[in-house]
Amino acid sequence: MKDDATGEYKLLEINPRFWASLPSDIHAGADIPYHYWLHATGRTDEIDPSFEPGVMSHRLRGLVSHVYSVAFEEYPWSRSRRSRGRCGKSRGTSTDTRTSIS
Repeated sequence: MKDDATGEYKLLEINPRFWASLPSDIHAGADIPYHYWLHATGRTDEIDPSFEPGVMSHRLRGLVSHVYSVAFEEYPWSRSRRSRGRCGKSRGTSTDTRTSIS
């Protein structure tokens, strides 16, 4: 991009990635990628900025992953899945304490 005041060219960051909740936005009627395309092709008069408030959705993959991690005590953020218990706290051993009787 050229700076009109100095005549110098400036490098801008371009991040074409969309956010993870984009499918929820599209489901509610806010199709941002389509709006970008309409804007880029000079068809801004066709952009409909309305959306349906209160529309909710849920990512099934995230829910299943969470339930699995809780059920099998395998948390993606822990360093060693076998040596960590609930909430990522260290158990001290790699044995399964759920089956031991005290």
